[in-house]
Amino acid sequence: MPVTTPAADPLARQLLGALLTSLLLLLPLRAAIATTTYAGLWLCVFLGVAVTVGFGLLLRWAGVPAGLPLSVATAGCFALGSLVALEVVALLGDPGDDTAVALVAGLTAAAVVTPLAALGINSAGTATTGAAAVLCSGGMVLAIAIGPTVWQQVDDARDDAEAIAAFEDAGLVPLLPDLGDLEGEYEGRSLADGRPTGYNLLFHPDGNASFDAAHLEVWVSVEPTQPCIEVPGSVTCREADGYVVTERDGEPEQVTATAGSITLTATYRDGEGDLPDPDDVGAALLASDDVEWDDVLGLGG
Repeated sequence: MPVTTPAADPLARQLLGALLTSLLLLLPLRAAIATTTYAGLWLCVFLGVAVTVGFGLLLRWAGVPAGLPLSVATAGCFALGSLVALEVVALLGDPGDDTAVALVAGLTAAAVVTPLAALGINSAGTATTGAAAVLCSGGMVLAIAIGPTVWQQVDDARDDAEAIAAFEDAGLVPLLPDLGDLEGEYEGRSLADGRPTGYNLLFHPDGNASFDAAHLEVWVSVEPTQPCIEVPGSVTCREADGYVVTERDGEPEQVTATAGSITLTATYRDGEGDLPDPDDVGAALLASDDVEWDDVLGLGG
């Protein structure tokens, strides 16, 4: 009696088809991550559509139940899933190069959307076209809605990773002084011959960041500041325990402290609001917390 091999379970074939569709969509995802223009992005979208339809027709020819609707549903779910995965990648820090980002986000999305798309189409019965339309359109609409925000987060994560690498290469460390009720904000960095020499932090009283508000400008640098030079009747220099206070006409102008190879300089900017006593500022500079770079770059964000 001849031995017959039973046909594979329809759901198993659909699961395999959805998985292969997701893996093929890694190619347009990789291209989309690398592109820097809207024209390039739309080209990647058309490439994704071509992959989806072409492989869907191949699945139907191979006898996979509802092969084309399955491929369409998977594409919509994959678009949304990959963007959610990209956001997670960006939140975790340095996203790496384009290929690494595409693989991490795409494979994560594939693992999630494969059973979702296959089960959705399998349970639709004869209404597979409608189910595919709902899954695809729903995924695409949500993907379009969150897409710009996610791309911006990925770009910001890459910029931060580049800045952190440059800071560390220059010998800078992430320091954050505790200035009591003053709220801090990362202002930027300075470059010399393309190499960072320091970064700037602004501290405002009561969160008042208006242009006419008083504030402290804290400069963290690997370069020593100019020594305080007294000017009789105008500028006085007072050395304390580990820091130097510069006063002009009896008012505090600058406080300088050194922590290892790093110089911290707090400059008083006049305006509305009260600023701390220079001795309190000097003590805070000396006791600056050694934090993570994300704490510095995300300050006030």
